[in-house]
Order: sequence, then structure tokens, then C-alpha cells
Amino acid sequence: MIGDVLRTVASLRPLRLMVTSITAGFLATGTLGCTPPPEAPEDLSELNRYMYREWDAEDPEVLEAGITNLDEFVQAMDFDGELGDRASAPTGLEEEDVIEVERPAGRSLLDTVNVALAYHSPWPITDHAALIIREDQAPAQPSAPEYTRYFLNVDDPTCFVTQDCDMLQTSADVIRQNPLMSVHMSFFKSFRWTEISETDTQEARRAIVARSWMADSFESETPGTVLWQSYAIDIWMENSDDTVHRYQVMWSETEIPGITDPDIIRGTLRLSMDDTFEAEDAVIADSRQR
Repeated sequence: MIGDVLRTVASLRPLRLMVTSITAGFLATGTLGCTPPPEAPEDLSELNRYMYREWDAEDPEVLEAGITNLDEFVQAMDFDGELGDRASAPTGLEEEDVIEVERPAGRSLLDTVNVALAYHSPWPITDHAALIIREDQAPAQPSAPEYTRYFLNVDDPTCFVTQDCDMLQTSADVIRQNPLMSVHMSFFKSFRWTEISETDTQEARRAIVARSWMADSFESETPGTVLWQSYAIDIWMENSDDTVHRYQVMWSETEIPGITDPDIIRGTLRLSMDDTFEAEDAVIADSRQR
């Protein structure tokens, strides 16, 4: 499994680059004017798609525009209420959103079950960054008794915590278990620092945006159960009081014999996501006491 993951690394697509010859041509002719600030969607479902699609945008302002709009949505959520008050069922991804990632062949994006969840963490974003760079992620993953993270683009991932490197590319070898399935899987997850722009009420703040995907489908130990495809954005947004808002969106297709109601799968995923948020906080709290 790990060997397959590492061999697949070669298929990772690099960050999208501007065509320099065209840019040079504009400069030479004097036709390259001031570029207006990018506009990000104001609809939450469209914004979720934007954050996934534009994760690797070369212009940092593209991702900043998206995270700034997303921050407004999350700031308005009720974190003292019920779980459903900070959850939603977003629309699905489209082909243009996943063009930069390798994914299982022949699977339709129309078949994914989609869930989004926000969460308030009392810990600073640097503590969360320190957790991200741990090789053993199992303590922060209640649904994964085994979860090993591999770092693909750096020898020493501590540079991500200090922001000496602003991007981290990883793969993971995971045993995932929940009430519906148990599966040995691998996937890719890339992390990137960005900034929430200054507003009339708040100063600029830091954020981390992660995009994950599976290159292959995986069969569960349970006969007939298959994890066909999965995509996610995972976000950490710094608040002015040094706390963090977590936000995650998952688009996944799972075939489970006897279960045809997507709300059952969506509810299971939502609870698993919330459990993971709480486990992350517990690991950080334990680290601070040492």
C-alpha cells in the first residue's frame, strides 16, 4: 500500500503556472494593465467549490478572496447551539473543480454525498500547524486506529509551522473505521498558508487551507462495501482572539449494501468530522501540558 502511494506521487500535478511567454508579450506591448482584485463567490456552496478548485492558484489573492468570504460565513454561525446549526449539505463538485487532481476513473461527481461542518477551537493556529506535521495522526483521528502521514515536498516539515515554507504536500496510509465500514486506504492532502484580508471590523489574519483527494477506489473489509471516491477541503481560520475556526467540506461516494439513504451516510460523516475536531483539540491540550 505505502509503495503504491509513493509511486503515485509522481503523478501529482504541480501548481498551475502562468504562461510566461504570453505575459512577456503583454508587457512588451504595454497592454498589461492593473489587474482588479479577484472576486470569490458569495454563495456558500459555490464558495466551497471555489476553495477546492483554486487551492493551487498562483496568484495568492485568489485564495485570499475565497477565505475572506468564507470567514464571514463561519463567523456568523452559532457554535453554542446544536450540531446542525453549524452543518450544511452543500452542492457537489463539478468536473472543472477536480481537473488538477488525479481521481478514480469512471466515477460521476453526481454520485457523491456532500457534508460541511464548522467548529470553534480554543487553540492558536500555530498549535494546529504543529499537529499537522506529526507523522502519526492516529491520536487525532478517532475513526482511524492507524494513520501515517508522509511528507512529499520537504525533508523537515517544521518549516510549515514557522511559515518558512508556505506549502506542504503529503500522502497518508490509513485504516478508517466507522459504524458503516472499515477500509484500508491512501490519499493525498496538500496544505497551504493564506491570509484572511482586513475588513472594516477585523484586521488581517492567517489561515491554512488543505485540499485532499483519492487517486484510487478502495474496497472495505465488509463484502460489497466500496469507497469509490472522496474529496475534501479542510480549513483553519485564525480569529482575533487567537482561537481558530475549523471548517471542513467532504464530497464522497461510498457503496454500502443495504444503505440507500444518503442522509444516513451524511449523518455518519458529520459525527465523524465533529469527533475529529474534538480529538484534535484534546491532542493539542495534552501537548501543552507536557
